[in-house]
Amino acid sequence: MTRLLRSSMPEIRRAVVVHAHPDDETLSSGALLAAWARSGVQVTVVTCTRGERGEVVPGTARGSALSAQRIGEIRTALAVLSGDGVPIAHVFLGSPPARVQGQGPRNYKDSGMRWVKPGVAGPADEADEDSFTSAPRDEATADLVALLAEVRPDVVVGYDAGGTYGHPDHVRAYEITRDAARIAGVQRLEIVSDVAPDDRAAGDMHVDDARRDAGASREGDFVDLPELLPVVTAALECYHTQLTVRDGVIVHVGGQVQEISTHVRLVAAE
Repeated sequence: MTRLLRSSMPEIRRAVVVHAHPDDETLSSGALLAAWARSGVQVTVVTCTRGERGEVVPGTARGSALSAQRIGEIRTALAVLSGDGVPIAHVFLGSPPARVQGQGPRNYKDSGMRWVKPGVAGPADEADEDSFTSAPRDEATADLVALLAEVRPDVVVGYDAGGTYGHPDHVRAYEITRDAARIAGVQRLEIVSDVAPDDRAAGDMHVDDARRDAGASREGDFVDLPELLPVVTAALECYHTQLTVRDGVIVHVGGQVQEISTHVRLVAAE
């Protein structure tokens, strides 16, 4: 597994993986994180926000209480994904060491979203001035550069321009990961999105067509790790505020049903 994606780059010893909100790391790359940890790779997960404006299970607290609960959820989930392997490190963007030296901590808040059509998200009608997408992009990029300088990874993994399903925080995470990797001179791999980058404005294009087109146009390295399904399932079950695992599938707050993924398609960024 340390030679995973050797066609794209040399042996991996240290990796940084950038995600937008708690639970994204497990939903999009849980099996990869678990495999790397069990293979001796030192993985650091960077989460850009605390998911304050995410859809939540009814009865869940809001505000600072929700933030605290989501912090606890991601810590538990990463411990499950780590198993008996190398513990997966975690940091929120804006907190040391993912913060420019000499600057006080910065809490990049969830920007929110709205569904523009089935399976595709767009910007919320309003975004807090402290939200991730309202903050200066250069500042967030510099914070990630500081983390890369500290960890010195062989690779940084993040979203592609589609931002998984178009969430504005995912798209901003892609932008700062792209820019930070260039500045730091680190090889970057992109997680191929479910929807094409331009699908957020693609009119009546069906989401299944967008998924097909996105995958077809970007072959990359398809990594499937079905033996880690129990581990990924257990990690997902840590996210009590976000989802329910029922009969082997994920049921999201809005009623969307999603298969538990043990695969990821990665492409080397140019």
